[in-house]
Amino acid sequence: MVNRKMETIGQGSQKAVINAPLESIDLTKWFFTLRDEEYRACSSEHNGMVQGCLPNGKRVSVSIETIGGNFIVNNFIEEISLRDHVCGVSDTVIWIGGPDQVYITTPKVTWELKVDSVSAQSSMLTCNVTVQTADNEFLEMLQNLPKSDSDPLQEHWIAETPYFAADIEKKAQRGMFGKG
Repeated sequence: MVNRKMETIGQGSQKAVINAPLESIDLTKWFFTLRDEEYRACSSEHNGMVQGCLPNGKRVSVSIETIGGNFIVNNFIEEISLRDHVCGVSDTVIWIGGPDQVYITTPKVTWELKVDSVSAQSSMLTCNVTVQTADNEFLEMLQNLPKSDSDPLQEHWIAETPYFAADIEKKAQRGMFGKG
């Protein structure tokens, strides 16, 4: 088997305003304490979420979603853990297909959230997602897909980011993250 270089097959960056000062927000705490029902409320494609800690002490956020009809399990392991910047990397499992055939692939998904001050009372959330793979068969499948006017991944990221911001805002305004 030939090792192939990872190729980016999906990438998106979305922004949303949080009506709370930067010092009242803690993205790491939000990322690793987000409850199942809160996650599901951010998108109709979110099926569930659970948080945990690995034996090596790293935190993990496991999420299940269905995007474009494909079943996806992410296990985001913390890479960056700051109040204003959190990043998790997942060896994701995706089940693609229909009643006749199912293809399983394991792309690397990086989910990164940053927050910056906009004013004394507001902040800007930036949600970045990158999907990469070295799976030759999967890359070939993607190249042979019919052209489409829609991109389910982009649509998903565009739709969920404002809901993430609203959940962070609600918790920041209630003082759930403490002061920086």
